[in-house]
Amino acid sequence: MRTKATRLINGAARYAQKPMVPSLQKMSFIQSHRPIACLVASLFFAILAGNTLADEPLRWSNPIHVRWDAPRSAFVVLAAGSHQQFTVSTDGKLTDHQPWPASATATTVAWLNAAAGRAAWIDPWRKTVWIRTGETTASVVLPARPQALAFAPDGQTLVIGCDQVAEAVCAVCLVDLTTAKVREVLRLPDCSQIRGVAVDPRGQFVLVTQLAPKFRLPATQIDQGWVFTNAVACLPLQPGAPGFSMPLDLRTQSFANPEGIALSPDGQAAYVAHGGADIVSVIDVPALFRTAKEHAAKAADDYAHDVRLTRRYVRTRIPVGNNPRGVALSADGRTLAVTNRLADSLSLIDTQSNQVTSTVSLEAGPTRMPDAVRLGERLFYSGQISFGGQFSCASCHPDGHTDGLNWDLPADGFNNFENTKTLLDVAGTAPYGWRGTSDSLQERFSGTLQHLFQHQPTVEESASLTAYLTHLHAPTDLPLNVDRSFPRTQRGQALFAGKARCSACHSGQRFADGLTHDILEDGDFDTPALKHVAETAPYLHDGRAPTLESIFQQHNPQGRHGAAAKLSAEELADLLEYVRGL
Repeated sequence: MRTKATRLINGAARYAQKPMVPSLQKMSFIQSHRPIACLVASLFFAILAGNTLADEPLRWSNPIHVRWDAPRSAFVVLAAGSHQQFTVSTDGKLTDHQPWPASATATTVAWLNAAAGRAAWIDPWRKTVWIRTGETTASVVLPARPQALAFAPDGQTLVIGCDQVAEAVCAVCLVDLTTAKVREVLRLPDCSQIRGVAVDPRGQFVLVTQLAPKFRLPATQIDQGWVFTNAVACLPLQPGAPGFSMPLDLRTQSFANPEGIALSPDGQAAYVAHGGADIVSVIDVPALFRTAKEHAAKAADDYAHDVRLTRRYVRTRIPVGNNPRGVALSADGRTLAVTNRLADSLSLIDTQSNQVTSTVSLEAGPTRMPDAVRLGERLFYSGQISFGGQFSCASCHPDGHTDGLNWDLPADGFNNFENTKTLLDVAGTAPYGWRGTSDSLQERFSGTLQHLFQHQPTVEESASLTAYLTHLHAPTDLPLNVDRSFPRTQRGQALFAGKARCSACHSGQRFADGLTHDILEDGDFDTPALKHVAETAPYLHDGRAPTLESIFQQHNPQGRHGAAAKLSAEELADLLEYVRGL
């Protein structure tokens, strides 16, 4: 199979001579002329992102999303990181795999879908959705990172689930496909990590998988569910209808990290993949609505976390492979396909019996034993190491990044609400924690696992998690949309090292001196690394600064951020232009 992919890549020059945009016709290349069109599309998106397609052996397939290719009665599985597309027959056989179109920053959560002759894919880091109709491609910039999308039945609306637009407020954006503009933003309060959206076949509502974080409480009483509720929300697409959020957990068992969601063709059943529980939940949709209506008199907060209600509408749980992410139903609703990202496999489920009928390996080469990095990755995404399976490391650090929320973790004492730090490129930034109390990554996460997860890591688990975190990196083409040769950036760099005195603390490869400082008169805090700082809002240890500008304009009363207080407004703008590009 690698020979085929290599032959396609080596033939790129021949196809690159043709006009690229006309070659992408309604994304039907998945059904006909697949090798040529896939290659041209791959090159098109790579050029768009400023990257090239690497011809490297696959390490793991990491299947993320799946959809049905109805004319071929097969599944198309889109894999993250490896730039691969797998085709699986309905009898459970892997029939093909080859490069698929994706930019470097689109690989982790990109989605490809076709309806009414249209296609769409997302790039969360650029906060952009790309919409293709025939030979025309349009881009839409969203208010937050897009993470999931689906076409509405009317063929005129694209429904996009986005991460936070404000503190613990996520959004579902409705994009008009005719104008390629955001028509409406539906806000979801007390929410984090939207990872799946499914539109009712009648176009009346959208179901959204989400986490309901209890970040305003100290992260104690984990046995009482004081940290997260894993939930599904319903948002009306018709004016005037009420929305609601309902739990997916039980009183004695939680099901961490709901990801992909699919609705049956008749809208009667919904299927949710729980990435941290290796489970698919089957929801009785009419029962879900009845339960919500019966409890509508209560405040939303009362029943959104009321796990006593779950048994009324969750009919069964189906075990699948490790870290299920994507789900897709066949046209007749009889077969559900589930991608198991960290098992490199696809589960096929008979929806009549709710049993897995076959599991298809998507490994690109010979079966291999997972190494320490892979084992650490599995631990990172597993809710099974937390008390009751309530959450995983990824619940606060989605894809290794940050949820942007403040948490009061017991390892640091009480009443110390601090903002979640990103773990991307965290290696080499000791000491760890906002107060710089941990000298190593292992010391840091061991305390969190013991006090928050109530899990004592083994020697092997500690080594594996350390290996994974050490290899956890931001996308290679960050920062985005920064022109380092731009005069303002150059002036900002000179200010950073000179007049503003930023480099006195933010030094070295990671722009951090490894020391603690008191800059807000409320204690000593570790110097945050500025690498990719533009992607880590909000800022300061308690997230009080929503933007980089606000750090200096509103939260620098004593002028302790270097000498930034002495800069003019124009100089500060130059400085921040440079900092955003770090």
